[in-house]
This record gives sequence, structure tokens and C-alpha cells, in this order.
Amino acid sequence: MHSKMMRKSAPARGLLLWAALVVGLSACGGAMDAEALPQDAAPEATQAQEMGTLAVAGKFTAVWEPGTAGEIQVYGWSYADYKARYDALWPQGWRLKLLQPYVVNGQVVYNAVWRQSTAGEIQVYGWTYADYKAKYDELWAQGWRLKILQPYVLNGQLRYTAVWQPSTEGEIQVYGWTFLDFRKKYGELWGQGWRLKLLQPYVLNGQVFYTAVWRPSTEPESYIANASYEAYRDFYDQMWNNGWRLKILQPYTLNGAVYYTAVVQPSTAGEIQVYGWNYDTFRAQYDTLWNQGWRLKLLHAQ
Repeated sequence: MHSKMMRKSAPARGLLLWAALVVGLSACGGAMDAEALPQDAAPEATQAQEMGTLAVAGKFTAVWEPGTAGEIQVYGWSYADYKARYDALWPQGWRLKLLQPYVVNGQVVYNAVWRQSTAGEIQVYGWTYADYKAKYDELWAQGWRLKILQPYVLNGQLRYTAVWQPSTEGEIQVYGWTFLDFRKKYGELWGQGWRLKLLQPYVLNGQVFYTAVWRPSTEPESYIANASYEAYRDFYDQMWNNGWRLKILQPYTLNGAVYYTAVVQPSTAGEIQVYGWNYDTFRAQYDTLWNQGWRLKLLHAQ
């Protein structure tokens, strides 16, 4: 278990990013579709609420940022339980901030974090690529863009869970690309004014593949991919000291070893992280940080 790292302030510096990884258009995902329409204003929330099970499997990597917003989470829930909670929270004015399906003992379970909002939201869960892509194309024409995209492997088959929000912003995606292809495309898109919005490595048949989404932007951005914890931490510490903070953090396991892919952007905001913690330890840290005015920014279990 890696020890936690706590950072609360650092001098701002401008380190020009090196950006080399990839972009394109292809995909994979298949299961239930839920469409939701905007509702009335959300109620106030001042305390964290957790509806999780008593024994949650997995190792948790998390990043917190300073905040006082209301937040509701579930950890390691079945789809049926998660969806029931989603439907209950929707009319109360809560929308997804984070959503991650992951596989435990051949079963898909869900981590989710909600924040107060009345924005529109559409989701699909566990779809095949063909079904997901057909839905994507349908929603694109109607003015919806990806908010969350989570590929995962179940019984050797690739599935996609996705959440859309109303938008007409440009978007480019690649699905299941090798790192070399992704890096090449990233370099092409960088010069054309595209930056990463979502990035998810996953392992299928002993190989690492990348699914990525870009949005129009010229903001600075830097990343590290397929790195050991030690190499990732060296990168993070260097970037921290130069005024960069995490934008994306995605660990994955290959042949029993954990590797990290991370994207950073210029910022001097506070940031606290834990890496590979069991649920009980992570949850105790969450409760401590909640009372100190920290909220979840990134969350990943495996």
C-alpha cells in the first residue's frame, strides 16, 4: 500500500508541457440506457453521505481538492442498487460527477459520486462498442457530448459505460488504441488545438489499450503514461513544484504490477492523494478530509 501524499500549496511556475500521445475515432461498449431531463433546483447539502456496502472490494486511488460542496457517494454497489440510488437522487437535484464500473470476482460493481446540479444527463451501462457508437452518433446530432467514459473488461469482453451532457463543443475520440498509436495522434492533435478531456487505459488479453477523448483547447498540458509508482511520483513531484496539478489519474494492473497514466495542468490549488488503499482506510481518510473542507476530484478502484 502506498502512503498518502498531502499537498496544500506551492509556488506557481510556468513549465511548458511536453505532450506526446494520440487521438482518433473508433470504439467499444452494451446494456441499459437511461435518459433524464432537467428538474427543479437542488436542495442544499452540507455533509458527505455514503450509501455503500459494509465490505467493499478493491484498492482505492483518490485525489481531493479544497471545497465545501455537497457530495454523495456509493462504493462497490451492484448495478441494480446503484441505479435505484441514481433514480432517487435525480429528482432531488443531484448529478454524476464521477462514475466508475470495475470488476470484482467476475461481477461489475460501481463507484459513483454525485454533486448538486439540475443539468441534463444521459447514460449507458456496459454496452458493446457497436451499440455505444450508434448511441453516440445519435446523441451527437442532438447536442450531447461525453462527460464520463469508462471502458472495462468483463469475461474477456470489452464494455463501455458512458455519460453525456448537453453541449455542442467539438470532440474527437479514439477507442482501444495502442499507446504508440495514441501518442502519435496526440502529437497531431496537440498542434491543431485539441487537449485531453478523458483518458482511460485498460488491459485486454495481456495488452494495454487506450480510449481517449479530446476537446478544443490551447491550454498547457503534460502527461506520463505506463509508469511505475516511483516514476509517476517523480514526475508528479517535479510538476507540483513547477505549479502543475492532476487533471487525470488512471492506474491499471498488468501482470500483477500497478502502472499509472496521469495528465497534469497548470494550477496552484491544494491537492491530496492516496494510492492503492483498501476501502476502510480510504473511507476513514475521506471522513477526516471532509471535515477539513476537501472534496473528491478523482477516484479509481481496481
